[in-house]
Amino acid sequence: MMKAMKKTLAFLLALALIGTSGVFSTLHVSAAENKEAKEPQVVSKTDTSITLQTQENLEYALQVKDEKTDTIIWKWAADDQYNLEKQTVIFQDLKADTDYKFTYREKNSQEETELPVFTIRTDVQKEQENITTPDNTKPQENNTTPDKTKPQEDNTAPDNTKPQEDNTTPDKTKPQEDNTAPDNTKPQENNTAPDNTKPQGETPPSTDNTNKLQMATPPSDSHVDSPTDEKPKGNNTPSTDIQPTKDTTPKPVNAPDAPTASSVTDTEIILNTEEKQEYAMIQDEKDLVWQASGIFKDLKPSTDYSFVTRIKTDTEISENSKPLKVTTKSSAAKAPATPELSEKTDTRIQIHSVTGQEYSLLKDGKPISWNTSGNFENLSPETEYQIVTRIIFNDEEAMPSEISKPLIITTKSIAAQAPEAPKLSGRSETSITLQAQKSLEYAISTDGTTWKWQSGNVFSGLKENTSYQFIARKAFDSDKAMPSKESPAITYKTYMAFRGTIEGIKANGTYYRDTKLTATAVGTGMNQTSPGNWDSRWVPKTWTWDGKNYSSWKSAPYDVTFVLDKVGDYCLTVGYELEEHTSGSWKGTGLTKTSSVSFKAVVPVYTIQASSDKYGKISPSGTIEVKEGSSTEFTFTPNKDYKVSKVFVNGKQVTIKNNKYTISNVKANQTISVSFERIDGRQIPKTGDESQIFLYTVLFVSATAIFLLVIRAQRKKNHN
Repeated sequence: MMKAMKKTLAFLLALALIGTSGVFSTLHVSAAENKEAKEPQVVSKTDTSITLQTQENLEYALQVKDEKTDTIIWKWAADDQYNLEKQTVIFQDLKADTDYKFTYREKNSQEETELPVFTIRTDVQKEQENITTPDNTKPQENNTTPDKTKPQEDNTAPDNTKPQEDNTTPDKTKPQEDNTAPDNTKPQENNTAPDNTKPQGETPPSTDNTNKLQMATPPSDSHVDSPTDEKPKGNNTPSTDIQPTKDTTPKPVNAPDAPTASSVTDTEIILNTEEKQEYAMIQDEKDLVWQASGIFKDLKPSTDYSFVTRIKTDTEISENSKPLKVTTKSSAAKAPATPELSEKTDTRIQIHSVTGQEYSLLKDGKPISWNTSGNFENLSPETEYQIVTRIIFNDEEAMPSEISKPLIITTKSIAAQAPEAPKLSGRSETSITLQAQKSLEYAISTDGTTWKWQSGNVFSGLKENTSYQFIARKAFDSDKAMPSKESPAITYKTYMAFRGTIEGIKANGTYYRDTKLTATAVGTGMNQTSPGNWDSRWVPKTWTWDGKNYSSWKSAPYDVTFVLDKVGDYCLTVGYELEEHTSGSWKGTGLTKTSSVSFKAVVPVYTIQASSDKYGKISPSGTIEVKEGSSTEFTFTPNKDYKVSKVFVNGKQVTIKNNKYTISNVKANQTISVSFERIDGRQIPKTGDESQIFLYTVLFVSATAIFLLVIRAQRKKNHN
């Protein structure tokens, strides 16, 4: 029995040491085969809870017994057991001083076999800590004193902590005033100390029961036989040499430091716990409810609470610590609306940011990193992403906001490779046509900076003789793909507009028959001295007139000379061919246009200059136009007292009849003049012979002047 008691005592001491050892002293790890064990860090543990440090992308479970199926299963931690900010998971409502098995796996994995297994023991209950065995549970090695632990007549084991009714021995349960009594709660270090359990002067024979003492607090799984059929011999008064029992009155000690908070939510506060201490929330200082756990639940949000702690063991009790004031966080804000997309590329998503909100991508259904810009870069092309938002909060004062429903967005596919530069199919004065290629779109620019895209390969409404730049790219869906990379730019030029002219002939002009004309054809763009690639010009090639004559030019000059040998309408038509300058030389395109000028040839018209002197008239007079071969009659009318004297045609005197003369079959310019004479035969002064009249006039004027001077002189004399 003595050996059994020693083993029990050793077991209890081992439990106490285990309960107060370091964090990993009770961690026993066993892992399934083919699994590399990763020891989780134990953040804290009590007699009813174990808190583990979590790792990213892992979830944790506790091994429990399924009451319905009576099988052992893994119970995976619920979301409310995780603390995302502190990266911990807590398992509560456990039994004290008990081994529990834990495991982990990748999140969202359904694997239940070959998982790593870790064993962690909870702490010993507070009332079981520091168990000490009184010294009187061990017999003295050389004890010959009769066994005082035998039961009395009532067949119950004697209670050594209480005095017997007829006991005159001093109460050994109280410490003596001189404190010289040996400490029976501790084993004696030296067995040479006086044995107070031995009577003086007599050594009774030893029996088996004399060295067996009852344990003050036997372990729950041990059993001590207490004899009930033996009575003490002789006097029933207990011996005054019985060892005094342990003083169980807790001794006062100094108050510990104020507790500290481990975590705070809107409805729960968890304090950091220490061994041999208990905790209470101050609601009524006269009625504190103490508990070994530092977990306080069902609290109100945004409310101040105070907590104290004290040391409490079987042998010690302290004053209450200074209070710790903790304010619970405000409740989580309601989830805002689903975020809205601003723009996206193949590697970037931009959300319409709202003041007071923050945004995060979801990974495995959980946010990974919050920002207020709503900008997410370095993403993968053609990949679906989920983006959520929440109200910004102060982690020290409020719970995390509820998270919105996710916005599901797929990034665009990467840009397609650039095609070759587009090739020319055709052009005109106002359009350019590119060679069509499947699944391509094209753009045009005049400056190489601003581009206008279209799906067709024909560009119309352009300016003549103007250079344009063109590029191509793969057609794409702007909602699903990035714009294709662009081809190199290439330049093409519209044709020069046709404006061919014919010089030397007046359009719709009239020419006399037999007139000799020289016409020159002028093509558009013929004056280019340094042509470049894709330049163009119109070159005269052929001509025809009067509908019969036809000829062509091979080189400049582009002239034609002809005589209008008959009266009638004429039209000169010149044919031009469009040439383009490519590969350093002019080449014909086969495109032709014509330019025409219309005119006519008429019978020649001649003039007859008709005149007369002042003594009569000729009609018609002046310059008279007369078509070739036609005739004109002239009539002569003398003044009063006069008659026709002579008529001259082209300087020769002609004979007239009835004061008339006709010029017939006119084929050249001619003149006709007539002179008159007096009927009475008096001589008429010749034209320019008027000297006598002039002399008479001078004499008359002189005489008049002399007369006026004489009159003036006489008046002056009379006045004086």
